[in-house]
Amino acid sequence: MAEVVDLTAINSDDEPQRAAPTIDLTKDSDDEPPVKRARRDETAADGPIKIVAWNASGVTHKSGKNRDKLARLVQRIGRVDAIVVAECTVKRGEEAAARALLPGYDCYITHVQETTPREHRGAGVAFYIRRDSVLARNGRLLPSAPWDRLGMVGQYSCDVGVIVGAYLPTPTNKNQDAALREALDDEYPLLVKSHGHRLLCFCGDLNATLSKTLDSTKWFGGPRYTVSRTTLENCINNLHLVDVVRNRWPATAKYTAFQSRFDDKKQKMVYWRARPDYVLVPQGRASRVEDVVVPDGEQWVRHIPAPASQPKRYEGERYISVDKEGTLCGSDHVPIVVTMRLS
Repeated sequence: MAEVVDLTAINSDDEPQRAAPTIDLTKDSDDEPPVKRARRDETAADGPIKIVAWNASGVTHKSGKNRDKLARLVQRIGRVDAIVVAECTVKRGEEAAARALLPGYDCYITHVQETTPREHRGAGVAFYIRRDSVLARNGRLLPSAPWDRLGMVGQYSCDVGVIVGAYLPTPTNKNQDAALREALDDEYPLLVKSHGHRLLCFCGDLNATLSKTLDSTKWFGGPRYTVSRTTLENCINNLHLVDVVRNRWPATAKYTAFQSRFDDKKQKMVYWRARPDYVLVPQGRASRVEDVVVPDGEQWVRHIPAPASQPKRYEGERYISVDKEGTLCGSDHVPIVVTMRLS
């Protein structure tokens, strides 16, 4: 399990606490050099901040085609304050490497997977926080709830608010996924609600959509999916959350995942645009969202024609995620980049 901060021990005299790198901007300080203070005032301003939500299917080189995927992401889109990696598979022995992947960022991981017995591949959420960002001030990973032993719903808290990132398993009839999704559906709306006005956003791969237009899976109308879809819909409505991606492009699906399978009856590969990921922002903050980028129309996703050697097996649309250099990123989704002001 990833290291977390015990909030009850912050002011404890039993063990020394590391000094928090913060400054009270409401007060004057004669002890701080003017140059240092000016630099801190600049970086700790009210924004805008840039948050990336990305189902990257693992971040270490053993679990992805490109070991530099995070660095290339930052290189491509510029300064990023926070990267929330859902379905982040980090196995025992890979934790140190995962934390050191992105220079200049602190890494917080909700769950480190044991290799034996094999755990759910979607376990774990990772937060990469830029050290000179306002989001780094008193930043800490909140402990996972007892009902979330695999750390699928991560909570990162700092002085300016809380980011909740999640991967919720597909609500199918598979025994493991079905039971896990049911338990998460019972609790995650209450967890998001508990953060109240401090919630900056609730983001990730929630594996449910509110419209058939956004989800072409054959089990869309199934009983388990209906429960999960209703739970998400109630969460959005009751907590007054705004889907900033669909709010920006109401007439466009804006898919972030592309999947495939082999159709035994047709004897060919079938490719389709899968469900979109989410960045849900409280209604009171929605007006502060300055920009939303889903780079599905750029080279992050490309159409690959069927090979001449097997035209029938691979005919039709074929989409796959690629990084800036054109290197395949396996089953990675397309990232969502949201820029917002804090006030």
